[in-house]
Amino acid sequence: MLTRQMRLFFVLAGCFILCFLGGCDKDPHLRKVTGTITYQGEVVSGAAVQFYPVDDTGEPAAGKSEPNGRYVITAASARDGGSGTKPGKYKILVIKKEELPPDPLLVQLNNGEITYMEFTSKTAERKQPPPDSKALKNLVPEKYATLANTPLEFTVEDKRLNKFDIELTD
Repeated sequence: MLTRQMRLFFVLAGCFILCFLGGCDKDPHLRKVTGTITYQGEVVSGAAVQFYPVDDTGEPAAGKSEPNGRYVITAASARDGGSGTKPGKYKILVIKKEELPPDPLLVQLNNGEITYMEFTSKTAERKQPPPDSKALKNLVPEKYATLANTPLEFTVEDKRLNKFDIELTD
């Protein structure tokens, strides 16, 4: 015969196991937001996706698209590996810049071809600074890069999963 404490233990252990296997949300106030980004019929990988709240109910969140174009948004308040953002209306930015060419001196340093002292000396002697990331071209239409111009607006609903596929157009 089970004692009252043993029954309580088994009930709590069962609840813990169900929660663990069922995937309890790490942040119950956040709602998962995911989708796929495409441009000209092709998936867009490596794009920064940023959600900005239109009103006081939301919370800024961001993510990066994977090689298959899929993104997952994470708010700043997400903890313990959680993802998502608060329900509310959002404007969305999508930015994908050209990649900076590798700095030849840094490549030499990383390959062990020069020492750190040689790297710092040669860097100081440079006649031209390395490329500036601000000068890099955006690989998706520029209208998606500013809050004033982006036509993308989504409402994150108070449900477990919100899926927003983004089709960028010229």
